[in-house]
Amino acid sequence: MARLEIYMLFATTACGAGLCYSLWSLSLSLKRTKEALIKEQENRKSERNGRIRIEQELRKVQLEAAAGLMGAQHGGGDRSGDKSHRTDPSSISSFPFKPIGYLRSCFSQR
Repeated sequence: MARLEIYMLFATTACGAGLCYSLWSLSLSLKRTKEALIKEQENRKSERNGRIRIEQELRKVQLEAAAGLMGAQHGGGDRSGDKSHRTDPSSISSFPFKPIGYLRSCFSQR
């Protein structure tokens, strides 16, 4: 009987050690995955911020170019006193479509 108890104690200890190792391995894997996720989220955020900044600069250049073309079509001269020939860059749209609606999301990210 004593042998059976020793074998059962040994088997229980071995199973416990294996279970502890498995849990430790899974927690380490989870930690690495979370770190990788945070890094990827930061990369996407910085990429998106850079893309938005470049798009804004491009839109500004397009508006300035369109304003220059409009000024050239109206005689090209500087008629600062004549308001009918003055071009407002905000009145020229680089995106010619009008929205049909707006969407609000409950999510903080796109």
